[in-house]
Amino acid sequence: MAETEFIPCGDDRAPCIIFIDMAGHPFDIASAAPHNANVIGIRYDDWNDALTPWKAPGLRAGDPDFGGNADETLRRLVEEIIPEEVEIHGLSPPAYGIAGYSLGGLFSLYAFTHGDMFSAVSSMSGSLWYEGWVEYLRDLDFSGEGKKAFLSLGDREERSGCAILRTVRDRTEETAQILRSRGCETEVSIGPGTHFQRIEERLESGLELLGRSICRCRAIARNQQKKGFSGLGVAPFCHHKIVMMEFLFFTPARPLLKYCVLPDIS
Repeated sequence: MAETEFIPCGDDRAPCIIFIDMAGHPFDIASAAPHNANVIGIRYDDWNDALTPWKAPGLRAGDPDFGGNADETLRRLVEEIIPEEVEIHGLSPPAYGIAGYSLGGLFSLYAFTHGDMFSAVSSMSGSLWYEGWVEYLRDLDFSGEGKKAFLSLGDREERSGCAILRTVRDRTEETAQILRSRGCETEVSIGPGTHFQRIEERLESGLELLGRSICRCRAIARNQQKKGFSGLGVAPFCHHKIVMMEFLFFTPARPLLKYCVLPDIS
């Protein structure tokens, strides 16, 4: 069972950021959390298995292979963990974003491009060097219309580690190009440092931009509620049918699979 951490912003109807974290050595997301979104940190024990989209060889001789269990991790995140956390903390978010660092950044992009659960993503020093990632994303049928992505990287990350790690900048830029080609507004930030330096700065800027992006959905939800769409803005895990702006419907029998994220108005 994944551990969780909740950082409230003081408003249970604010957008919600899901942060993919590491058990044992969690990131300091409390210090980096934005003021305009609630943050739920989900901590996983074995990143190499839980957060990778398919099996791949270990980075170096003797390293264990990557397990490739991201599909199951994503299913449990969407169908079980997020609904439970939203209910426990009494949240009614109008929109969700997802973020992560390193392999957490890779998984965040994987989740972002599979369905409409998340309207924005922040991949900080994401492991986009992962074998087959760019090719997979290029062939994936997904739409980024009305969504936002923020990708950050240290300028020395491409100069360290084994050969595949040194492809990370090229792969990050290719990922950004693919996202833009699908209509997703995408920003890439290259800052100073290696993968293990200036982590706090990348977290703070990544979460701040993510919160700013998804908070626009809240204004749309309020405007539509005033016009009579009474279900708009209610947490998507409640026991009522919800009507969103594109008039897609879902029920608790198929949680989130038809969730329609409200478009950005910036």
